[in-house]
Amino acid sequence: MAGPLEGYRVLELGRVLAAPFCAQMLGDLGADVIKIEMPETGDESRAYGPPFIQGQSFYFLSLNRNKESVTLNLKHERAKEILRELIRRSDVFVHNSVPEPMERLGFSYEDVRRVNPKIVYCAISGFGQSGPDRDKPCLDMMAQALSGLMFLTGEPQGSPMRSGAAVSDIAAGMFGAYAIVAALLQRERSGEGQMVDISLLEASISLLTYQANRYFVTGENPARLGNAHPAIVPYDCYRTADGWVTIAIMNQPMWERFCTALNLEGLPRDPRFLSNADRVSNRDALNQVLFDRLGRISTAELVARLEEVAVPCAEVRDLHAVFADAQVRHLGVRQQVHHPLTGDIDVVGAPYRLSASPAAVRKPPPRLGEHTEKWLHELGYAPEQIATLRKQGAI
Repeated sequence: MAGPLEGYRVLELGRVLAAPFCAQMLGDLGADVIKIEMPETGDESRAYGPPFIQGQSFYFLSLNRNKESVTLNLKHERAKEILRELIRRSDVFVHNSVPEPMERLGFSYEDVRRVNPKIVYCAISGFGQSGPDRDKPCLDMMAQALSGLMFLTGEPQGSPMRSGAAVSDIAAGMFGAYAIVAALLQRERSGEGQMVDISLLEASISLLTYQANRYFVTGENPARLGNAHPAIVPYDCYRTADGWVTIAIMNQPMWERFCTALNLEGLPRDPRFLSNADRVSNRDALNQVLFDRLGRISTAELVARLEEVAVPCAEVRDLHAVFADAQVRHLGVRQQVHHPLTGDIDVVGAPYRLSASPAAVRKPPPRLGEHTEKWLHELGYAPEQIATLRKQGAI
């Protein structure tokens, strides 16, 4: 079944995470994605590891399915000519470089627009395409630090912590894909392409949501609370007799059901814990009671008791448990695709479903330069011309 972006061609000059993730999302929806890489080395994430599977990096394999690899040495004028020919025949151009190198190479938005006015050009960078920091490099951890995400993450008396996943890069890639599709829709109406400017800094700040508004309202920095919620109690991660469970009490009837399920009937009548506001004000005192009670119950028993009375809770799982879970298996989160070097590899599929035109894992992550000759043939290059380009170091 065809994806909704079938027939659209995407050129990705991406490295490591943000742009590759963005282009992979478009590829999952059926777009033809051509990944432009430097000869010999390619995307540096090809070298990230261990682990490696038959020489292929686990990291690269997670971000580059549904793509084809073309190697072009963009320091060579003939390679630039090839890229311009691909631009003429493409719908989307996406990269995650700071502005200056793209301008120097001759592939800024204005350069690309002159070649193809209808193209949607997505630039993902640390700080955006303008402003005093436009040409500063920025990695995921830097964006988490500069956006306030790290300041808010970690234990109250501990150091700031980054997320265990690359949330700044991933958010920028997701916002990029979302904005690209919106720009393609606008192009259907206007006939014109446009530029999509995504920064890791803005993408990360946008994730603050209610934490940012709390700051706007009070003028005060929110406290670092570990797993706790600043405005709801109990809402935290609690140690059980044999593991960890998250619990979220969202309203007063839920609080009363929670206490009944745990034989803590006196707590709802305690003046310190009558309302959510009281519980927030007396967070530490309440947690002392809960830590003692929950630490004497197994994870399975605690989850069973709370689920029976419709109190939101969840076991904190490791990845063994995640991918063994019946619901995760039912949803088909773990998918397989055949790779010519590694055999079948497992990947995490697209996290959404379209009833008429679903996303799909159609192609394995490409080997470096695997499709260079295919696309040069598509552009009309004869075998002897391709051999000359290779000899000249353009490809």
